[in-house]
Amino acid sequence: MDVYEKRMTTTLELLTNATGDIGFATTIPSARDIIPIDDWLWAPVTWSWWEILQAVFAAIGLAGNLLVMAVLFQRRTTRKSADALIGALAAADFMTSLFMIPHREPQTVPDTLIGHLACKVLLSSVFMWVSVMASVFTLTAISVERFIAVVYPLYAKRYLTTRRTITTVIIIWVCCAIINCQSFVVTSVDPSTRNCIVRYKSMVSQKIFGICVFLLLFIIPTSIMLLSQILIARELQRQSVRFADDQRTDPSSPAYNILRAKKRVVRLLLIVVSMYIICWAPDHIAFLAFNLHLLDVSFLYSPLYHGLVVLAFFNSCVNPIIYGVNYPEFRKALRETFWESSSSIQRASLFAPDTSHTTSSRA
Repeated sequence: MDVYEKRMTTTLELLTNATGDIGFATTIPSARDIIPIDDWLWAPVTWSWWEILQAVFAAIGLAGNLLVMAVLFQRRTTRKSADALIGALAAADFMTSLFMIPHREPQTVPDTLIGHLACKVLLSSVFMWVSVMASVFTLTAISVERFIAVVYPLYAKRYLTTRRTITTVIIIWVCCAIINCQSFVVTSVDPSTRNCIVRYKSMVSQKIFGICVFLLLFIIPTSIMLLSQILIARELQRQSVRFADDQRTDPSSPAYNILRAKKRVVRLLLIVVSMYIICWAPDHIAFLAFNLHLLDVSFLYSPLYHGLVVLAFFNSCVNPIIYGVNYPEFRKALRETFWESSSSIQRASLFAPDTSHTTSSRA
């Protein structure tokens, strides 16, 4: 494969040009002899199979997440913390889908301020990684919010306000932007070849970076999500047993129906979390192996690598599909938003069932 076909738009591609030599940086073969020093050389979109799939997933992600945001915006007057976080997740996935659309990228750049900025912003895909990280952290926040709402509903009513939720989302985006500033430090222009390079001080620093990314973007969020799901499932099972043992409880009562609604939301969240793990685990594991020098740089141009990339990007468009297939309330909300008059729309929270009739004994 021609090295000019490289795409630095995934986790693995952040280090496409890095190898294990003493200077810890290599470059794409120089075009210095055939191109004037102040000229730019842009790599065309080759529309290979992975770029075609990437474009398809981007289009689905843009349309699907826009629908989710439109539905939740229609109910903005009654939305709760869960709705605000789901909307923030859709916004992050929308931005990820936008940045993953295949586009031309600078191949050789002048050794100027603009050239360095192009390498640091375009080839490092820093904006896309900010949105990817924001999506992961927001999904983690949703898991924690549902845990508090189900297990500690009294605290939820007091502390899980929309204003605090929006503040949390803003903090998530600011933290993601700060964390991704590291790409501005390690990415630069090689003055001799005018290629963008990723340069670390040593192999040890690359290994530390790879481990930190693996922990921060996969192990820690996944652990929090799964632990939250386990604790929520245990609490819902306890509430179900309580209803079963109480002979005076009518299965058609409001409290029982709210319990069923909470279970549907939790099952929906479990599917979303599972899809995140399925889509991103292979790419994160491969990225860690590459940074630990267990995989050669040639892996970055293999069909397997591009398959992992496509699978990871699929996660940005899959959530609206999950809502539509597994959550009847979302399908109903779609119909109300686009096919019914505004006066007939039920002004109720979409992803946060009212817990006023079922209160946990925890507080």
